Amino acid sequence: MRRTLVGMVLDASGSMEDMKRSVLNGYNEYLDTLSKEPAEVRLMQTQFSDGVRVEHGPLPLVTVPRLTNANYRAEGSTALYDGVGETITRLEKEAGAEDRVIVLIMTDGDENFSRRWKLPTLHAKIKEKTATGRWTFIFFGANTIDARAAGAQLGIESGNVLTFDATPEGMQKVFEDVSSRTVGLLTDGS
Repeated sequence: MRRTLVGMVLDASGSMEDMKRSVLNGYNEYLDTLSKEPAEVRLMQTQFSDGVRVEHGPLPLVTVPRLTNANYRAEGSTALYDGVGETITRLEKEAGAEDRVIVLIMTDGDENFSRRWKLPTLHAKIKEKTATGRWTFIFFGANTIDARAAGAQLGIESGNVLTFDATPEGMQKVFEDVSSRTVGLLTDGS
């Protein structure tokens, strides 16, 4: 059975403060859902705000830390491109030739602070990885932005772009949707 590497890229900008509790709950429920699957899954978590914090590289699910107030702080701007680009770079180094890679990108705001990654380079990288058939990118953006347009700009297939209400209920629902999609990818074997 091949491994699946999941890269969770979380917006930790200041605008996420009102949804912080929902992010913690949704993320931890996501971990609980994946831990019930028989697949070998390793999860990496990246947070972005004024900069990028790789909270941990790909770890077996049983060792992935829960998201708490201590390790998720909503502050600063939105370095979305740097967060996604850094995650891809690290996952490229970790992924074996047969591994499946799923990159999940959650934000409530548009890019406004990246220093290293520019949109054309990131778009090309996402298209390159998607074309391998082993990498899947899912973008979930709040209804405070045009998530469809943001996902398209990044090069993410329209069927993998989700919009959520920027409310606790909306955050819970989108994490449920992302959990379901991830489980589907784990069980489809392709």
